[in-house]
Amino acid sequence: MNRLEKYTVLGVIAAGLFAAFSTLGASAAQAGTFVCSPQEVAYFENRVHVLCINSTFDRATGATIRYIAVPVADPAAVAMLTSFGTAGFAFSRGLRVTFQDGDLSGEEYGCIAGDCRRPLSIVFE
Repeated sequence: MNRLEKYTVLGVIAAGLFAAFSTLGASAAQAGTFVCSPQEVAYFENRVHVLCINSTFDRATGATIRYIAVPVADPAAVAMLTSFGTAGFAFSRGLRVTFQDGDLSGEEYGCIAGDCRRPLSIVFE
């Protein structure tokens, strides 16, 4: 077997392992998605949040999610959430929000586990 064939075989094995482990991770941690109708955009000492008129459920914890929030320590996330939230509120546009089910890391910056999640993505509807 020449060098090119060895690298090709190794590449195929690596791709197969990556696909297998990616599938395992996806089944263990699910992402929740809902369309948020912004009711409020607020800045606090430790976070910026958007309160949604509607809610969704976190499938891992059963919590009713009405807030999406980011820490003020992440300026890029603050700018994006503030912009999307304000525009959605001003123009009565929904925000399709994806969040990680069971992610309670937001408690570090005041995002309460029972009704708040950090967004993974936000898209105008």
